[in-house]
Amino acid sequence: MRLTDAALSGYAGPGFRPGYDRAEISAGIVHIGIGAFHRAHQAAYVDTALAKDPSWGIRAISMRSPDTLDRLGPQDFLYTLAERGAAGISARVIGAVMSIEVGPGAAVAAVADPSIRLLTLTVTEKGYTPTLAATISSGLARRAEIGAGPLTILSCDNLSDNGRVTETLVRSATKGRAVGQYLDQSVRFPSCMVDRITPATTAQDCVEVSALTGLEDAWPVVTEPFSQWVIEDNFADERPPLPGVDWVADVAPYEEAKLRLLNGAHTTLAMLGPMLGHRYVADAVADPVLRCLIDGTARHEVFPHLSLGAAVLAAYWQALLERFDNPALNHSLTQIASDTSQKIPQRLVAPLLDARRSGRNAPGLVLAIAAWLERIRRETCAGRALHDPLADWLAKLAPMPPEAALETLCGAKAPLHALTPDLITAVLAAHQVLDGKEGAALADCLRKYIEAHDA
Repeated sequence: MRLTDAALSGYAGPGFRPGYDRAEISAGIVHIGIGAFHRAHQAAYVDTALAKDPSWGIRAISMRSPDTLDRLGPQDFLYTLAERGAAGISARVIGAVMSIEVGPGAAVAAVADPSIRLLTLTVTEKGYTPTLAATISSGLARRAEIGAGPLTILSCDNLSDNGRVTETLVRSATKGRAVGQYLDQSVRFPSCMVDRITPATTAQDCVEVSALTGLEDAWPVVTEPFSQWVIEDNFADERPPLPGVDWVADVAPYEEAKLRLLNGAHTTLAMLGPMLGHRYVADAVADPVLRCLIDGTARHEVFPHLSLGAAVLAAYWQALLERFDNPALNHSLTQIASDTSQKIPQRLVAPLLDARRSGRNAPGLVLAIAAWLERIRRETCAGRALHDPLADWLAKLAPMPPEAALETLCGAKAPLHALTPDLITAVLAAHQVLDGKEGAALADCLRKYIEAHDA
């Protein structure tokens, strides 16, 4: 039986279906970027909140692809959220998404809806484009014309200071337009930090979830039990009653720790893990060489430049290692490796520059950057496409000598443009550890590199 409102009302027991009457909810949130992470994270928080206040349902927008609409539309936009952990798997049906629409025009109309009080975004780092800015600004202009109420715009992407990034983008598109006064008086752009490891859904996931619930779900989401959401308390008007959210005056310390520890370690594992034959995060972090590398990098190269206290960081990092160890999650290193050109400046380059400014060496961060250079060469030479917005440009680097390729990556506005000459030299030296090596030979070279720099 297919998951639908009708099937759910007569089938699932307490604790499985939403804790509210879907017929009574109304839309108070527009979300742009209805992907797996949003459905595993923000929509799950909202789903719980709807039991307290049914006016915060989600009107979802996909800017380009109709895939999510095609799969969830026949299910009344319901989907199963499954959590996999050491204790096994559990599931609940999420009913917070009321509709899914496709295209910039739909987004403009949704943003302009006066019943909407919150606009959230998960468009990935590469999604903050002039098209997105024009879409949001057009919606704001309509709100201003009809006298709609205040609106909070909340980026939920892995960007440093994501609220300010979003505000700068939107203001650039509204410059000189009449909407400026409404923007100044009625719109706020708080920053936030989001954290929940969410692998891409597989066909096997669909089979397992359907067997667990007894209802066929075309696109469930499988995630870990852990979830965190830290939001700057700077809303234009009322905020939804989101359970478990940390409301803070400054998100930056949490955001920086997550980007540089969780995301930085993920990128390091995604670059080096496949070279050692690993497919998933749990496999890679179980490799003693890679575990030693990311652990040493975190504790000695990243911790000293984060503003959270030492005890807090140690506890957070230990919890991260336990989350990485989760063998039930099957978090693909290939999925993590996508769009690396957009991620590497915040995750690896920024902490490397902080370490260098303080006079510290950071061989782990240097090696991770060198591994990206090597991955570009290996993937391209093997005929595998790079899943990256700069894929065509990056592929042209593969035949170049490492020195020339790195020089190009360090050019003006290129992903590594901030690297200084001494750091470029260090990356090239680290690249020699990786160049052309496979399996046990590569593991041995990595072990010697770590030991030499630990000394």
